[in-house]
Amino acid sequence: MDEIKLQEIKENIITQAKQQNTISDHTKISVNADVASEVDASGKKIMNYNITFTYEVEQGFSAKEDFGPGKYVTEQSGAAMSMLAIMKTAFEEEFAQYIRDGKKLRVKITGMADASPINGKIAYDGCYGEYNNEPVYKDNDLSNITVTRQGGITQNDQLAFLRAVGVKDYITKNIPAFGQMQSDFTYYIEVTKEKGSEYRRIKVVFCFVDAF
Repeated sequence: MDEIKLQEIKENIITQAKQQNTISDHTKISVNADVASEVDASGKKIMNYNITFTYEVEQGFSAKEDFGPGKYVTEQSGAAMSMLAIMKTAFEEEFAQYIRDGKKLRVKITGMADASPINGKIAYDGCYGEYNNEPVYKDNDLSNITVTRQGGITQNDQLAFLRAVGVKDYITKNIPAFGQMQSDFTYYIEVTKEKGSEYRRIKVVFCFVDAF
């Protein structure tokens, strides 16, 4: 029933977004839920509930419907905002039952960028704060990243990171109920070897620990 409701919410939001010309049929948003077992620190077997939000935009349309070159602010991507609207609606309605005080929530946010070179420096106005040696996983290996107003943006890693940070900013501001949980946000970045706006996107995985 959860999966059916999730798809209903997705289709409703997508229909609205298309009517508002935010996205078109060239943007494909995916929302999936699954249950996975895990053993907790005490050795007890628990069941986690995972919900994954992601999207893809066809080549040639992503610069208009997703992030343009050098762009990272969430509101600049129709695809990202449509996906996040689905997320917000889901957790305000059917999936609010999984948001419980004190329970653990792991949120994995992946920001992606393509290999297009950055000529010079892209200005950063500090809209998401400043970061010095912030822990981040790149290609699943723990690393760190720095983004400041003074330094600006000179690497695609930084663009991918800021796209991920923008998602956390949206979640914090628009789904405050997560503040009641023991929420752990982890940033992942991916920079492809290929060039093209279709590689600039985001993915979010929510893991509700011991959900049942």
